[in-house]
Amino acid sequence: MIADLTKKLAKELTSLDIKKYRDETGLFIVEGEKFVGEIPEDWDVACYVISGGFAGNSEPVRDYEKRAPVYFAPDGLFHRISGTVSPQGVLAVCRKKPRALGDMDMSGNGFFVYCDGVSDPGNAGTLLRTADAACAAGFALSEDSADIYGPKTIRSCAGSVFHLPVVTEVGRAALLDFLRANGIGLVAADPRGKTAVCDADIGGRCCIAVGNEARGLSDVILRAADVLAFIPMPGKAESLNASVAGGVIMYEAVRQRIKRR
Repeated sequence: MIADLTKKLAKELTSLDIKKYRDETGLFIVEGEKFVGEIPEDWDVACYVISGGFAGNSEPVRDYEKRAPVYFAPDGLFHRISGTVSPQGVLAVCRKKPRALGDMDMSGNGFFVYCDGVSDPGNAGTLLRTADAACAAGFALSEDSADIYGPKTIRSCAGSVFHLPVVTEVGRAALLDFLRANGIGLVAADPRGKTAVCDADIGGRCCIAVGNEARGLSDVILRAADVLAFIPMPGKAESLNASVAGGVIMYEAVRQRIKRR
């Protein structure tokens, strides 16, 4: 049964655009039929909201009703809740799944990614999506990185938040303690590095750290790095986008793992 969305619930959902309320409620929004349909069965969905244009799409709506309450919102109200310019008419309100660094499976030659002050939501989401594609063991973010559950980040990661452990608010000291305790190497790319990424040995268990878009990696991470490598840039550009740089390193790690099989 589909119920009309109340004004109170609509206001609560609209507030989820703000990190403070996402933190307080533990909720975040996923939009679009494809991404909503890919939410794993073991992930808690608080409710679904559909608009008038989507209400006639009976097959997915029946599936939603089996899992959580479904609410109807007129197109105008749905647009206010949605964070997209052209919403598809369906969204899911999901509960965050708290994770710890220890939840990552670092057996074998696993690697995970650490966002060291990556503040742009698009970059953080793209890095998560790339980590997912590269079969990373997990994804972690420092306290001063973008909120992975923000609407822009969720759109950029294209559903990857559901595919691997994502650990938020990880301090640099806590990260280094975890790495030392588990014998995991720290890989950092920096223009001042003396070894090209393609020549660095990053095929073993490691954490790949990606720095802030403007400042790069923090001094704490740079000093602790086991591998400090640079990405060759024979062209005229001064630097790479943070998500592109992270992707280059991740796929060099993938290449080395494939080569060693």
